[in-house]
Amino acid sequence: MSGKVSLIGIYSAVMFVKEFPTILPQLWASIYFLQSPNETRPLSLRLLLEVNGEDRILQEAKIEHPNSLPPVETEGFQMAQMNLQLQMPHFQILEEGRLKVRAYLDDDEIRLGALDIKKAP
Repeated sequence: MSGKVSLIGIYSAVMFVKEFPTILPQLWASIYFLQSPNETRPLSLRLLLEVNGEDRILQEAKIEHPNSLPPVETEGFQMAQMNLQLQMPHFQILEEGRLKVRAYLDDDEIRLGALDIKKAP
């Protein structure tokens, strides 16, 4: 085992769909997060769907003791890593919007990525 993750059928910045509403058989999010192994603040990861400027939480993972994450040696210093593969079966899309992945340390928001969902031209 090498810890390798194979990703197939990746959306980069925009996902185009033929019509709304639509249902995807499944949608996956791959989240990779590094932080200091000495971090003691609770960590929260959220997958949000933004539609018309309002966010709705689709999934949330809370880690109360982030310093318990496994350390990884990187170029002479250590980082704690978290790698999540999140599966969302029968993912329903009602209208255009944006999927966002965010991490929160107290009031600090860390923007990890986003995917715009648009109607195909």
